[in-house]
Amino acid sequence: MKFITSILIFLLMFSVSVAIGQEVNKEKTKTVFAAKLYAVSTFHLGSVVLGNGLEISKSFSPTISWGKEYGNYNEVEVTDFSFVKNAFQNRFNVGSRYSYNWRLFSKSETARFSFYIGAGAGAYFNREKGLYPYVVELENFKRKQFDTYASVIPRINFKLGKRAYLDVSVPYNFFKYRWESNQFLPNQDYNNKTNYEAAFPNKFTVNVGVAIKF
Repeated sequence: MKFITSILIFLLMFSVSVAIGQEVNKEKTKTVFAAKLYAVSTFHLGSVVLGNGLEISKSFSPTISWGKEYGNYNEVEVTDFSFVKNAFQNRFNVGSRYSYNWRLFSKSETARFSFYIGAGAGAYFNREKGLYPYVVELENFKRKQFDTYASVIPRINFKLGKRAYLDVSVPYNFFKYRWESNQFLPNQDYNNKTNYEAAFPNKFTVNVGVAIKF
């Protein structure tokens, strides 16, 4: 009787351990989504409006990411968005960046800090038209701009809890292409279209945000 009881207890414990193991493995491989709101600071080293120095501008970027619970993940960030319409100006611009982020070092779910390196690509579009109100003879203008760029993104995640973590990243756009068109009417029938490429500029951003998993 004791032998049969021992066998039953062993089988029960084995079944429970297998179930727990499967659940942990499922946690490690399931796809998890996270919503973030980055506070973005842009650093421009070199020549600025008032001479050489450091120019810092700040904004906020909503972001969504998805990937394995303790592994690599995808991220889409809304880098720019504005819409303005008044008596002098009609402007719309939008920008976004996609990145894929590889986790470095240990992939342990108990680690407080997680290190990643990301590769991304983004685009920015701006269209505006209106009047220059500060000249004697009001002049119509139309402007279009399109940027596309490639980025490398080192980042650190700090675990705050089961569903929250702090994300600190430094996106660096190491290559950018811009197309721009400027048109002024009616005083000057002037239409200027330019395009250029830039590699490794002295400009980078720092993103700090809190992410919530769901």
